Amino acid sequence: MTLLNPFSSIFRRLCPALLALACMMPLPALSVVAGPAVHLPVAVADGSFRFDVAVVPGETFYIDPYVAVGYTYAIGAGDPNFRSVLLPAGIGDGLYDLFGFDSAGALQLLAGDLAGGVTYDFGAAGVDRFQVTGIEVSAGLDPADPTAFVTGLGFTGAGRFSGTQTPVVVAVTEPAIGTLLLLGMGLLALSRRRMGTGARRNIAGAKLTKRFFRSRL
Repeated sequence: MTLLNPFSSIFRRLCPALLALACMMPLPALSVVAGPAVHLPVAVADGSFRFDVAVVPGETFYIDPYVAVGYTYAIGAGDPNFRSVLLPAGIGDGLYDLFGFDSAGALQLLAGDLAGGVTYDFGAAGVDRFQVTGIEVSAGLDPADPTAFVTGLGFTGAGRFSGTQTPVVVAVTEPAIGTLLLLGMGLLALSRRRMGTGARRNIAGAKLTKRFFRSRL
């Protein structure tokens, strides 16, 4: 007990040595988990996003433009084709519709309700463009956030990815917002009315119980 007393002479003599020993002890190593490197695009005049990324086969490259309800992906001139796509999970219901393009440029459904986090393989030849839809407006993704919709892309060969990712957008009109607001206010008023009815029933029940016990006395 005497050694632990901070006012004892022995403790004051040992304190500098103890501090020096503590400073010599190695600190525990800190582990840092880093996410995938995300390649950001440059917006061009037609509203699409242009990339310039060195790519190699067998690796996944993550790109991310601004937010929308869908995107059309296309390679640039001389780029290797898309071999695979990996869409993000946890956005809306996490399900998307994946479309390819036929020789006439018409959309062809490749996969419906494709789950985010599941890689879709276009085949050995790959495709030069595809479209993803099904991102809910209710997800509320920020159009100014360049990391809101991170997409993984695989390629059929080495080269550079200089392609585009053009957003498919919809407008949420003010009347629609007003309708949702009125609906929410109506549900709130209904819940308050039900709460009030329940409270009145509880008060009435308490009065009946009180009268019953009074009659028994």
